[in-house]
Amino acid sequence: MFITDEAFYSPLTEDPTQEYQQQALQCVKNLKTVSDSSTLVPNNPRVSKFYLLPKIHKLPQMVKNICGSDESDVQKIAEKCRETKIIPPGRPIVSSVDSLTEPMSKCVDEKLQAFLPNIKSYVKDTTDFLNKIKSAPLTSDSILVTMDVKSLYTNIPHDQGVEALRIFLQKQGTPDQEIEDLSSMVDFILKHNYFEFNEKYYLQCKGTAMGTKMAPAYANLYMAVLEEDFLSKCSLKPSLYIRYIDDIFLIWPHTEDDLASFHNAFNAHNPNIQFTIENSREKIHFLDVNVSKNGDSLSTSVYIKPTDSFSYLEYNSFHPSHTKKSIVYSQLLRYKRITSDPKVFEADAANLGELFIRRGYPPRLVHHALTQIRKKSREDLLSAEPKQGNNERIPLVTTYHPQAKRFAKTTKREWSANINLDPKLSTAMGDPPLHSQRQPPSIRKLLVRSELPKPSPPKGNKRCGKPRCQVCTYLTTDSTVKISQSLTVHPPNHTCDAQNVLYCIMCTKCPGVTYIGETSTKFRTRFNNHKSSITKNKKDFPVADHFNLPNHSVKDIKVCIFGGGYRSAEERKWAELRHIVKSRTFESGLNKDLSWLNAFTFYR
Repeated sequence: MFITDEAFYSPLTEDPTQEYQQQALQCVKNLKTVSDSSTLVPNNPRVSKFYLLPKIHKLPQMVKNICGSDESDVQKIAEKCRETKIIPPGRPIVSSVDSLTEPMSKCVDEKLQAFLPNIKSYVKDTTDFLNKIKSAPLTSDSILVTMDVKSLYTNIPHDQGVEALRIFLQKQGTPDQEIEDLSSMVDFILKHNYFEFNEKYYLQCKGTAMGTKMAPAYANLYMAVLEEDFLSKCSLKPSLYIRYIDDIFLIWPHTEDDLASFHNAFNAHNPNIQFTIENSREKIHFLDVNVSKNGDSLSTSVYIKPTDSFSYLEYNSFHPSHTKKSIVYSQLLRYKRITSDPKVFEADAANLGELFIRRGYPPRLVHHALTQIRKKSREDLLSAEPKQGNNERIPLVTTYHPQAKRFAKTTKREWSANINLDPKLSTAMGDPPLHSQRQPPSIRKLLVRSELPKPSPPKGNKRCGKPRCQVCTYLTTDSTVKISQSLTVHPPNHTCDAQNVLYCIMCTKCPGVTYIGETSTKFRTRFNNHKSSITKNKKDFPVADHFNLPNHSVKDIKVCIFGGGYRSAEERKWAELRHIVKSRTFESGLNKDLSWLNAFTFYR
């Protein structure tokens, strides 16, 4: 497994939450530039969960390397992988929701995001990339190049990462105290990124987790310092160099041999950061864009991965109609924005529309969306849109339902009718609430978890093994116990020290003669009371009376603990009653005294 590499993940002997929580409190106590540092440490943090996301987009290349066949059909790629047992590499993810470092990581991310646009090579998204290559310097000999950092997040050494952060912030003129506070928080997050996998605890000792909020911004700034240092020392430089986190696009105006030397030098610059490279004199893809040379300029179109199965939402799914309409519209809008040649757009958009129709979307809906998109100018779509201000209306959140619109209209009507009766209340509350709908749980959300399913505990009682235990001798460890002709139980993995349980006492000489009881104390204590009554031959006790019959003794006892985890004494007693009735031990067994039932009834 990935986490067995102790260069990245160090095993822990126990859950370190309490120890790390105290260290987190001390860390935030020393912060000077964070206004509300008390919110940065949660009261009851959960342990992060580790899992892997398979990089299925790498399968075509793996099939080509191993099998020698260049496949593009998804089905054929899957068949080849099954035949040759090809398993894609995994992207390590640590689910840190509600974890110890999540609030601190969120705070760091919000502060670092403001510095990202100051990075010379920074690419925000696809639209930003398209704008930056508009006027890219290009010659007929220029080479289009993409480079990718191998496992960037997990390969940044903690000390180097924090030092790079300091260097970058100092160049931005950030106050020293703010640099100290940010560095302190980043250092804590990196060195306390612990998680649980398969019921074992680990601490990440190198790199940052793909899952913590600050990871993208932190990695971005680290790469900014590294590349600026490297490029400043290069004699031959690319005419264009831009980067989206760990994906680099550059235009190389020199020879292929010079490009190879550039690549080797970049790999040698920092042993922790290594690059893969692809290049072409004709076309290449970056993000979701196909980039190709067209004379002295670049033309673009939409890039579709070979493994893309076009699994967009089916039209008959349980989602709002406006969501389905917006999927078609937004995808066509993306094609319009990316594709530079109108003829290519028309061909690709027609193909996209056919795929939507196959997913059950009405042709009329698809054609209407395409008509609307044709009216839009690509130049307008590439221009930056001003950010809308935050909506201050109170959100009213409900789970999606087809009839929710009627509920929203009624709420708005009643709000206006009642709130406006009081001018002061109307001023304070403002506009009617903004009705929002959360997605109901899907099958995937119900079935898929970041935590591995825990194996069911073994059935059958377990002897405690203590030298002086008086119960172990009599305790049955069978996984299935027949209490009576009408009742068979599968005892849980309880020991003699279990409390708040149901138990039964059986006679090895008289099949079917059983006593069912309950206890709030340890079963060991309750059993010793039974044993004492037998030794003292208390005739008023059915158990003692039976085991003092001729040819009977304490040695004929067999006991079993078969119920537990009750929330109250009443719940436990009702469970005891149900088992007594079901097994009929009040007729043929040893539950003869039912006077305690005066507070209960068979019909609840």
